[in-house]
Amino acid sequence: MATLNLNTEDLPEPDSLEPVPAGEYLVEIIESDALQTKAGNGERLAITFEVIEGEFRGRKIWDGINYRHSNPKAQEIGQKQINALCRAIGFSGHLEDSTQLHGAPLVVRVIIEQDDPQYRPKNIVKAYKAASEAPAPVATPPARAAAPAATQARPAAAPAAVASRPWKR
Repeated sequence: MATLNLNTEDLPEPDSLEPVPAGEYLVEIIESDALQTKAGNGERLAITFEVIEGEFRGRKIWDGINYRHSNPKAQEIGQKQINALCRAIGFSGHLEDSTQLHGAPLVVRVIIEQDDPQYRPKNIVKAYKAASEAPAPVATPPARAAAPAATQARPAAAPAAVASRPWKR
C-alpha cells in the first residue's frame, strides 16, 4: 500500500490522446533522444514537439527520424529530414547533440494517419518550415453564456496579424 495524500480535484487534466487536426503548427522541440530502430538496423532521433501558439497550445506532437540506417535510401531520407529541421530553426554547422535543436520555434505540417485499425489514429510530421512562415494564429473566442434565443449572433472577428513574436533563441 502507498500513501498518496492527493486530492484528485486539484490534479491537472490528463493530456488528450487524440491527434491534433491535420494542419500547420508553430512548435518547439522540448525533448529528443537517439534510439535504436525497432529492427536494430539503425538509429533514429525521437523528437517531442510542443505546440506553442493557438488553440492547441501545450499539445505534444512526436516524430522519429532515421538518421543512420543499413538501408542507404532510408538513411538519405532521414538525413534530408534532419537538414530540413535544422534549416527551419536556422541551425547550421556541426550538430553534436540533439539538445542544440531544443527551444527554437519552427512550423511543422502534420497529417493524421491510421495505418492499422487496431490502433488509434496518430499525427505524422510531413514537413518543417521556418517560424517566419507560420500561419497567423487562429483566435479562439472566450467562452460565453448562451445568448437568449431572440438575440442574433454576431460573426466572429477575423484574427489579428501577428507583427512580431518573442522567440527565445
